Amino acid sequence: DNQPLQKQVSQLEKGDFVHCFDHLQLGARYVPVTEIGKDSGPCKWVKVVFADETELELTGDHPVRTAGIFSKAKAAASLEPFQDHMLITKTESVAVKNVSVWEDTKPRVSVKFEQNARFSM
Repeated sequence: DNQPLQKQVSQLEKGDFVHCFDHLQLGARYVPVTEIGKDSGPCKWVKVVFADETELELTGDHPVRTAGIFSKAKAAASLEPFQDHMLITKTESVAVKNVSVWEDTKPRVSVKFEQNARFSM
């Protein structure tokens, strides 16, 4: 039916296409994965809940890009509820509602694309 398959990040493989926000063209597009890395061991994790109840779980040091006139890159654990906004793959700016940080040893997955700094998942 030509609809993209939805996968958990931990299930992605090289060559899979991921729905990303293109910060250069300011729009959504599908981008092929060029590399997958998996790490284990203790790590600080962050759960970000947006104002529309969309949730995102990532490592605390994962770089994210805020949206708006004062857009900047920062670590996910540094996001400030209702101060920061992010463009999510729905391609609309949504207020960060809540940020939870914890330590865990669960596996971590890193996904890379060509022109990595240009795209965010």
